Amino acid sequence: MARYFFSIHGGMAIPDPDGQECSSLGAAKDAAKQMAYDFARNKRATEILGAHISVTDATGAEVFQTPLSLVDYLAGRVERRR
Repeated sequence: MARYFFSIHGGMAIPDPDGQECSSLGAAKDAAKQMAYDFARNKRATEILGAHISVTDATGAEVFQTPLSLVDYLAGRVERRR
């Protein structure tokens, strides 16, 4: 299993120093989407607009990104890879 790190960026910065082991990149994407939902569900849209979860691998390379806000999601800024 590989270790992935799930940090929040954009208007706020919450690093993930420990990461989480996931069985695949797909599992890491699913985890990021669930984290985005869990984090954002009790926030006002203005608090999270433009913020996203950045998923990086053990080398520090970003492998996935998902927005925290529904507005960003609807604008098509979801599942971006760099």
